[in-house]
Amino acid sequence: MKKTLKLLTSILLCITIIASCTLIYGQQTEAATVKISNTTLTLSVGKSQTLKITGTSSTVSWSSSNEDVATVSKSGKVTAVSNGSAVVTAKVDSKKYTCKVKVQGSQKLSADWKDLEFKMNNEKYTLFFDFKQIKDNGWDFDLSDYGHDSYTMNSGDKITGTISLENSKYDSDITVGFINTDKKAKDIKKCKIWTININNRFAKNPVSFALPAGIKEGSTLKEVVKAYGKPDDTYRSDDLGYWVYTYSSDYDKYFKLEIDDKKGVIGMTMQLYD
Repeated sequence: MKKTLKLLTSILLCITIIASCTLIYGQQTEAATVKISNTTLTLSVGKSQTLKITGTSSTVSWSSSNEDVATVSKSGKVTAVSNGSAVVTAKVDSKKYTCKVKVQGSQKLSADWKDLEFKMNNEKYTLFFDFKQIKDNGWDFDLSDYGHDSYTMNSGDKITGTISLENSKYDSDITVGFINTDKKAKDIKKCKIWTININNRFAKNPVSFALPAGIKEGSTLKEVVKAYGKPDDTYRSDDLGYWVYTYSSDYDKYFKLEIDDKKGVIGMTMQLYD
């Protein structure tokens, strides 16, 4: 009888251990294999793509950090709304899985300079554009260089194009000006850019840039005139060997090109006065 009880006890103990190990192993396997189908996503405005969570049977809840840029449905379908960045989050039980979504509009540039569109390193910008757009591409500035720890712009405030942007990958001269188009005060880095200057004259690691009507860095003087016509104003530096062509429209849109005799277009300035 004692032998029978010992045998039964041993069998029950083995079953308990096996069941416990199976449960723990199953939990660890599920936790280790749960993942999101994409951690980054780039979409054009109006396009959609569905994200998926694999490795779990639990309910998934989806959310977007910025629905003005990208929305996400209950099934994980991400829809691009407007240019910018957003983070889509999938919550599974107590854990979160994220996908950084970048939304961009049409990358084709207008044929008319008055639309104030340009590309820098293949990223399209249109005045006014949010500083965040260019910051997301590696460009920034330190307020301490201008004597401030922080800086708030009131509604309608404008800063001239004297803020130099830096990027560790490039040494082009990039300067911008800020404007607060909102009705309330905002931190300068949450405001928009109303003017930008790009110049590669002294750059060893220059940015690439493209302009309306097919003009880009290196385009010749003749190509510029063919694309934009006769300029409204010109400046000539014989010592340095370059021209500055200025185009303007309705006193609120300005477009300048620096055209080197040997290198062609080496710089540009766009401004939108409001």
